[in-house]
Amino acid sequence: METLFNSRQIKQFLFENGCKNFMILFILFLLWTPIEQEILQIKNEETVKTLLLFVGLIVIAPLFGVYGFSYQHTNFKSFLERFFSHLTTASAMLISVVLLRMIDVLFIILVSENAWVFRGTLIFFYFSIILYDFWDLLRFWKNDI
Repeated sequence: METLFNSRQIKQFLFENGCKNFMILFILFLLWTPIEQEILQIKNEETVKTLLLFVGLIVIAPLFGVYGFSYQHTNFKSFLERFFSHLTTASAMLISVVLLRMIDVLFIILVSENAWVFRGTLIFFYFSIILYDFWDLLRFWKNDI
């Protein structure tokens, strides 16, 4: 059986995807404190509640992009298509995790900093987004490897 990609190419694609996910986590790390500082400046509790509702609803949009996108439609032999696939998923993933961080800070303000079950769930959610991205990339090759 002839395969479309050799193992070196597959490792290259996985490396590209890993770099993309590392950059997302790095950007989130850089934004972690500024997001918190900006939201903590809000003094009106009603504004915090409204913002939590709004952010909670709007986070759905980029998640559609994260979970709706599939690498199966990407021509991996084209650098430009791979680049735009990575850029598309990176954008949706970054927006999603930033909005989830905002939800985290808003929840802390309204409830408690000791809400570890909720906060732990958000952390698992962050990593499920990354795992989905790798899984989608790997399932593209399930019949090719």
